Amino acid sequence: MKEIDDVKNTGDLIVKNCNIIADKEKGQNNMTIGNAEDIIFSQNNLHAQNGQNNCSLENTGDISTDNCTFEGTVNISLEKAGDVSLSGNTFNHQLNMDIETEGELSFNSCTISKNSFSVENAEGDISFNGCVFSDTRLNVNDFGAVGDGNFDNTEAFQKALNTAFDMKYQIVYVPNGNYLFKGHLNIPIGVTLQGTRTSVPANNGIRDAGLPLPTDGGSTLMPTEHAGNENGESFITLNTNSTLTGFVIYYPNQSREEVPISYPWTVAMRGKNPAILDCELLNPYNGIDASQNERHLVRNISGQPLRRGIFTDFIYDIGRWENIHFNPWYSMKGDLWQWQLANGEAFIFGKSDWHYVINCFCFGYAIGYKFIETEFGCCNGNFVGIGADGCNKSVVVEAANPLGLLITNGEFVAMFWQDPIMVHVPKTNIEGVVMFENCAFWGPCHKNAVIEAGKVTFNNCNFVHWDFDNRGSASVNIKGGDVIISNSRFQEDKVPVEISENAKALVFTSNILKTEKQIVNNSTSAKIAEGLNIYGID
Repeated sequence: MKEIDDVKNTGDLIVKNCNIIADKEKGQNNMTIGNAEDIIFSQNNLHAQNGQNNCSLENTGDISTDNCTFEGTVNISLEKAGDVSLSGNTFNHQLNMDIETEGELSFNSCTISKNSFSVENAEGDISFNGCVFSDTRLNVNDFGAVGDGNFDNTEAFQKALNTAFDMKYQIVYVPNGNYLFKGHLNIPIGVTLQGTRTSVPANNGIRDAGLPLPTDGGSTLMPTEHAGNENGESFITLNTNSTLTGFVIYYPNQSREEVPISYPWTVAMRGKNPAILDCELLNPYNGIDASQNERHLVRNISGQPLRRGIFTDFIYDIGRWENIHFNPWYSMKGDLWQWQLANGEAFIFGKSDWHYVINCFCFGYAIGYKFIETEFGCCNGNFVGIGADGCNKSVVVEAANPLGLLITNGEFVAMFWQDPIMVHVPKTNIEGVVMFENCAFWGPCHKNAVIEAGKVTFNNCNFVHWDFDNRGSASVNIKGGDVIISNSRFQEDKVPVEISENAKALVFTSNILKTEKQIVNNSTSAKIAEGLNIYGID
């Protein structure tokens, strides 16, 4: 049998147990049916291996297609049909459906293969039960999304995401466009929301004329919900095995020069193994809440979060942050910039059991890296190649786990605002261990480190600048706890270390100092071991 074409004005139509082979010259099967009642298409094989199977149906009743095999691309056009049921079918190539009907569309135990599957203009419900999908992704535009910067895309995106979940953990693709949202999104288990960016972009054209704007190209998400309420629902919630990748996220109503408008977290990561990759968070008030999950992955993220960049807590299986770069690409103007310098916190760590952080950087915050104690505990972790530039305080350790914060190959620059300091360990860090290895401390600061409690080590470190306004400040001020400084360089002709009365102990060995000035010891009880240091080396 070759094709069923131009069938009109019939009653019920049944096509069963047929082999329908494409015309060799046309390379396609064509089925055109109009003004029919119910249609049953069962146990047929359609062969258009390198061509098209085209089916056009108009003004029909219910349609049932079961246990059929389709070779070649399948194009189905339905207009004014009833409910459509596809059961036990195998589509071995591309499947495209253009459905202008209010009836329901259901897929049951179908196999849909190859690299494209799309449903357009469907008004009724779409359901997938027991289907197998291979190399398939959905397009949000097929669910009514519009990337014009004005249309509210919340419902269209969520419908696409829910459909992808029903299809067993598929990808929802977002083409180039500026997608406005008046609500929030929940990415279901196993689903990926994918934009067009394959590498994290930089859109600092709002700050610097002539450079790319966030709305110039690519997939841009524009949240507006909960302005003025940072305790509202996060814009995007990730769940177990779900992923967000390839976007610019831009808050269009955020101020550029005034005190920023508060918003909730842009992304909340929950469940097991959620991931956010290759995204620019250009100007969120709060960036990423990476708490209450296991084994989350945050990789290749940039932008200028204004209040908080990324936060973790309640983590008992290792979280990973890689290649995160927070820089003031959005604004360095007016009250907004001054507010960020006074209030902004880039990286915040609560309870996390061995957090892994690599190649992360921030500029222009009150605190670069902040370690706190929550009701769940505090952090121990591995930090390699991290940096904080232009922060009032580069690292603040309010609390650390006795297992330690292991900080290697860091560079820390304190400036701006009042009394800039690279490392501050306040009295709240009673038993916490902090270890700096192969780190550099430089810039127009007052002190490189103020240690009030805990157990702190500096080994193979480079102390370049301190006492910028010549107050007589020491590089390292020990007001409590015990400290080891070894195999390090002090490159100012100024006091290297000052010990206060409440300090417990200092080991100061094998260092090279530009100055002839010795340690200033104001303690009567601190235990000090000093030796093998070389002074006066220019």
